Amino acid sequence: MDWSRCIAYLTFHAPGLTPEPLRQPMGSWLYGCDVCQNVCPLNKGQWDPVSSEPYLDEIAQHLSPRSVLSMKEEFFHRVVYPQFFYHDDFVRWQVNALRAVGNSRDQGAEPLVRKHFSSSDERLRTMAAWAAECLLQP
Repeated sequence: MDWSRCIAYLTFHAPGLTPEPLRQPMGSWLYGCDVCQNVCPLNKGQWDPVSSEPYLDEIAQHLSPRSVLSMKEEFFHRVVYPQFFYHDDFVRWQVNALRAVGNSRDQGAEPLVRKHFSSSDERLRTMAAWAAECLLQP
């Protein structure tokens, strides 16, 4: 496995922005993906890729790309971060949401993308520009 192309690595551990050639292949994954768990022969009969976790069910409505893009940082640290304690970079969550929105071509999210054009964080400005460009494509 090439960890530099792993969606989980790219969504929460890789330094900087996801390299542009990998953004589209990542699709709309916001945080990790677990595909490797689903296909691993050692997990056959051990891993249930469709089971639900009650702690995630409670916050699921807050984990869509649109929700993350409109989320306040205080809410993130109070509600989301406690469930994902190993990933506290709020800006990275929003960068991932911008990539997901761009890949999904979600036209309704355009105002949320534009909001990040004036961000003080260069990562958000860069990914917002990329997402907006994707939204213009047919």
